[in-house]
Amino acid sequence: MGAWGAGLYQCDEAADVKETFADTVKLPVDVDELVARVTGKSGLGTDPLAEEEVDGWLVIADQLHLFGLDHQPTFETALNIIDSGADLKAKEDLDMSPRDLKKRAQVLQDLKAKWAAPHPKPRKRRMMKGPEKYLFEIGDVWIMPAAGGAPLPFDWHGYDPATIDQHYKPEGWAGFAVFDRWRHEDFYARYLIAILHIDGADKPTLEAAADLPIRHVTDQIPYLDAHDELKHRDVVSEQVYTTYVRTPGKTLRMWQAERLGSLGDMDAEGLLAALKGEFKDVHTPPAGVASIEHLMTLTSFHHNFGWSADNDDTTKISETTSMPLSRFVK
Repeated sequence: MGAWGAGLYQCDEAADVKETFADTVKLPVDVDELVARVTGKSGLGTDPLAEEEVDGWLVIADQLHLFGLDHQPTFETALNIIDSGADLKAKEDLDMSPRDLKKRAQVLQDLKAKWAAPHPKPRKRRMMKGPEKYLFEIGDVWIMPAAGGAPLPFDWHGYDPATIDQHYKPEGWAGFAVFDRWRHEDFYARYLIAILHIDGADKPTLEAAADLPIRHVTDQIPYLDAHDELKHRDVVSEQVYTTYVRTPGKTLRMWQAERLGSLGDMDAEGLLAALKGEFKDVHTPPAGVASIEHLMTLTSFHHNFGWSADNDDTTKISETTSMPLSRFVK
């Protein structure tokens, strides 16, 4: 953890916990569960007075106050952190300057004063009405126009649609197949997806897509641990990954994506076993490849390593293995 300033949100831990709270407060859960989820995701609760926890608890208390939510155990913990001197000691141990320590002390007293009364204009809590609807069915195959094997990058969405052809000229197709789906935290739709390697300018049919090879995508793959927390593990051979699809309709429309149809039941377990077994270590990921959150969230699509057929590394898996999609269709 590093401190950048004396303010409450001027350190790495505080910024991370604030972002986690912002994501979690959207879930239709009561305040007890909200706090439990945020603290669990943030690794808080073992020792609230410890250097690595003090900022997180102060942020949660401040965010609860901002939303007009009462949770006495959290406020008691936060006030204890301030009154015990644990926060100032943590900042001193991080070599905060005497000048900034003095500023920090005032920040803490200001927080106590603010929390002593309800927020005058609490932020409205806009909760999800229920679990996200699934966009994709297992077995779905989707394709979209592509240049160099990649669909339109999401960071080009600001271009005038009337002139987009001046910046992006598709000459082929890109596509993916859906192997599995579930809801992370019981609310967020997630998918196990394979990007396909499509050569040529001809639009593939569903039958032809079944025989397309699966292309390597990224050197990181998210997974849910025993506590249903999203983690990343470093890999060099796993071509299939999970993704949390946000505002999917907008992106699929931008991509001019089309559902070819369904291949039916998919052998997701067989695919994962193959990726961890016989296809292990056959691929070296490209240097500087982005995490999967950048490669395929369908909202933050700034890097095309996972799609681009022009990148030798990303197509190497298709050249060195026999991994057609049809192999994993039940």
